Amino acid sequence: MIKWGLRLFLFFVLVLLIVFVRHFYLPACHEPQYPTYNDWDSGKLNHILPSANHSEFLIKTSFAKTLEEAPLLIVSDSMVIRGESSESSRRYWSFHATDLQPNTEYKLILVDDDHNPLADGWPLSTYPHPDSTAEKLTILAYTCAGGVEDEVLGREIFIKTAYRQQLLSRGLSFDPDIVIANGDHIYWDRKSLDNTFIKRLFKLRLDNIYGHLDLDQPMTSQANLETLSNIADAQIAELYGCLLRSKPVYFLTDDHDLFENDEAREDIVTFPPQPYMMDGAVSTQSMYYPEFLTDRNRPQRLTGQEGSFNRNYGTIRYGNLLEGLLYDAKRYSTLTDDTSAVMVARDAEAWIADRTVADDTKHLLHIPSSPIAWTAGKWSEWYPDVLQADGSIATSPMQKHLWQSGWWSQHQRLLNYLKQSSRTPIILQGDLHNLSYALIRQSGDISFEDDPIHVVGTGPLGSGAFGFPSSFRGTGAVVPEDMQIKKLLDQTEKNGFSIIEVTVDQITISMYAWRPDDGVEVIADMEPLFRYTIRN
Repeated sequence: MIKWGLRLFLFFVLVLLIVFVRHFYLPACHEPQYPTYNDWDSGKLNHILPSANHSEFLIKTSFAKTLEEAPLLIVSDSMVIRGESSESSRRYWSFHATDLQPNTEYKLILVDDDHNPLADGWPLSTYPHPDSTAEKLTILAYTCAGGVEDEVLGREIFIKTAYRQQLLSRGLSFDPDIVIANGDHIYWDRKSLDNTFIKRLFKLRLDNIYGHLDLDQPMTSQANLETLSNIADAQIAELYGCLLRSKPVYFLTDDHDLFENDEAREDIVTFPPQPYMMDGAVSTQSMYYPEFLTDRNRPQRLTGQEGSFNRNYGTIRYGNLLEGLLYDAKRYSTLTDDTSAVMVARDAEAWIADRTVADDTKHLLHIPSSPIAWTAGKWSEWYPDVLQADGSIATSPMQKHLWQSGWWSQHQRLLNYLKQSSRTPIILQGDLHNLSYALIRQSGDISFEDDPIHVVGTGPLGSGAFGFPSSFRGTGAVVPEDMQIKKLLDQTEKNGFSIIEVTVDQITISMYAWRPDDGVEVIADMEPLFRYTIRN
């Protein structure tokens, strides 16, 4: 009897070992799944992501195979721009067109040296001149679009790429003028995944599918380039393909785009970022999505400036109708003497302050990567609230390791700038995996009762069942202890996006929400979960 019991036990151990080896250790492959297009031939292209202002285009592309000669971008038969590549595979090419006319549609086409088309042509328009009148603007906004398809204990961390593409197509059906993708385009955390056995297994499995990154080598080195391409192709190029070829897009970066989660433990502190993190973020952006174009009101020597572009602090300027200020609140965070620490670089804060109190557009948007008025108890937030042993989020008895009070001080200064603005204060934010709408009434000792700040959680495009905070961390987002808000839409953990319709007299925000259990067939016709109009 004992022998049979031992044999049965050994049999189950063998089965578990086989499952472990097949699932986590044996190399697997990823099958690319790029979007398809109606009546448009993508030819040799894998993806196109453009940006624009009133006089420039910056376009990032990738091709299925190496191009020995640099491709050419022809702009309305009058301008020829030779592509530039930042890596050795010669699959990723960028094009910068300047001296364009404001508020003009251009016909673009990519060709080889013999002027043979590499794909069908497409239109792209410049914005109205900053001093001109603009009557309306439509924005598609969302967050957390990244992540590869995989499961942990049978639950998806990120929804299928095909689902994300259908949500994106639904957003594009409203014909937005621009797209804002706010943070977490890449999920490929390295050292911060080493704190639990399950996370290490998940990391091992993904490395066996997509390849291993040598963190001591540059990301675009021969040792790492193929792996980096596999990772970012799956999360960026495959998701977008050429769907946004005619829609200027703003990619704002957050913690995961630097190849780590924001964490501070005794064994690891991920921010300020280490060299491999900065290199990962810069390399990914150089290859896949546009940096921020110039703006006459943004200093040319601002932190994050790279030549004529800025990687981290950007401007949406659409005539005299709207100015949007995009700012990364992770990359230049500091750990100093606690009180003087910042999350946004000090010179960038000065730029934000100056533009917030200006009054040369009808509307103003703050677009930070780190959320305001909500906390998930994570480390690198404006707030000291932390996940407690009982599952609550609070400031005591457990205190947040290495949290800096200077972060809260900067938060208060940013909100105070909005209080001083003559325009309705509005924040469009990312990072948190939810849709939400709130009015800030009080923040610390600052009252906003007379003119509350509108805070919009735009919605996560890619989060799966296990990727939402209430599942992954055991609790959803809550209001920080030192803030008072009015919830117009409580945090809602669904996939989705927001459509922001801007006119001279008002801004209407419509939020669309979906989960896989709702059925794919409802995406094409889904109605808003929530709609709110802000009138001047």
